Amino acid sequence: MGKTLKIDKLPKLPRRSIIYMLVCGGGILLFCLIGIFPNLRAISDLDDEIAVLNHKISEQKILFPVFKKMLSRIEQPENRKDPVNAREKLKRDHIAGFSTVLAELAERNGLEIAGNTVDIRGFKEKGGFLEMNFSFSGSLDDFRLFFIRMIALPYDIRVGRLEIQPLSEKKKFQLNLWLALE
Repeated sequence: MGKTLKIDKLPKLPRRSIIYMLVCGGGILLFCLIGIFPNLRAISDLDDEIAVLNHKISEQKILFPVFKKMLSRIEQPENRKDPVNAREKLKRDHIAGFSTVLAELAERNGLEIAGNTVDIRGFKEKGGFLEMNFSFSGSLDDFRLFFIRMIALPYDIRVGRLEIQPLSEKKKFQLNLWLALE
């Protein structure tokens, strides 16, 4: 039968060898903790991001034919409407009336009018557009309703600038409009 090793007969390791093995083992353990595990965590995070992106790409592949179909419907001539050309230009003798229309619209929507200026001199320089500046004060909801109703007017109105300045409960609105004239 074969020889069996007895624990008593194992050679004793010198003290230096044990210290070297502990230092090497500690170095390997330190290398794993510092070098490998953070990289594993970063790779795991990248895998999660890749999975999310793959999911988004698959959603886009599914939705792209629907988008193309909707786009082709919009481009059909019977569905195309030119809202800029459908709007009418304001006649020159109705300029003052338009200012009062906007003032009444603002008052109906709960806004207080702080100022109204019209730049008639710059009409020729601005290519057929009249610049109008309005200042209002009131709540944001009231201004939103006013703005929606103003844009719904049948005139070619373009917004040049809109500034909103908070003043506690009420806000101050400065609106710069360009109005197409005949």
